[in-house]
Amino acid sequence: VLVARQVLPDFLAAFVTAAKALKVGRADDAASDIGPMVSEAAAHRVMDMCADAVAKGARYALEPVRQGATVSPAILVDLPRQARLWCEEVL
Repeated sequence: VLVARQVLPDFLAAFVTAAKALKVGRADDAASDIGPMVSEAAAHRVMDMCADAVAKGARYALEPVRQGATVSPAILVDLPRQARLWCEEVL
């Protein structure tokens, strides 16, 4: 999501709050909003892409947590265009 700087603080606060409210859980749990990825390798790839972005200057507004093949929501800001998250498809 690209957001104009002048509205970023308000948007980011609401976005982080909404993301934190999502239930991360099993695919067979109807109460889960976010289930596992297709494999642990896919989850590692997402985490590696986030780490790459941070190493290149991005910062977390909400840091993801990986448990097996499941990755909780991540929100990064100030993402540089050289980051894999900017250049590559995540899913």
